[in-house]
Amino acid sequence: MTAIYRNTVSQYTVRQWCLNRLAQWSTPHSRQVVKVDDVDVHLTHIGDQAAKVVFLPGTNFNAATSLKLGSALSERWPTMIIDLPGQPGLSSGFRPRHPHDGWYGRIVAKVLEATAAREVVVVGHSLGAAVALACDSPRIGARVLCSPPASPGWAWTSRCWPAPPDGC
Repeated sequence: MTAIYRNTVSQYTVRQWCLNRLAQWSTPHSRQVVKVDDVDVHLTHIGDQAAKVVFLPGTNFNAATSLKLGSALSERWPTMIIDLPGQPGLSSGFRPRHPHDGWYGRIVAKVLEATAAREVVVVGHSLGAAVALACDSPRIGARVLCSPPASPGWAWTSRCWPAPPDGC
């Protein structure tokens, strides 16, 4: 595993900033940490029911940087934001040397199982969009990809999708 922070002071600074932002957020929410494959994954739940929407932030983003989007989504659906491990935020600050071999997708699939999420719409931004494609979980009902990476390196982690039904 590779550390994303140069030192513990950097990690502490980022974590404190995230915790302060979430503490000051006026939208009612709760936080949870799930351990998946020895990796801590931080979840932010918005709403009292099981999540119907799961947001996966992009590179260098997390729940604390996604407050407006979290509030907007939660106005209509119970929402969960996953701080991707190996990205700045409240999840583990370590990632494998080759995280794009499906590792992120497997982590998210196990988080969905641990939280008993069912038929969720996964909204992924940038890296989060690639992770949404790489996640082969039967608990996902639909995916919304915002600014997915165009790198050919991601092509082999994605799946083939059928054409949308008429009228879409």
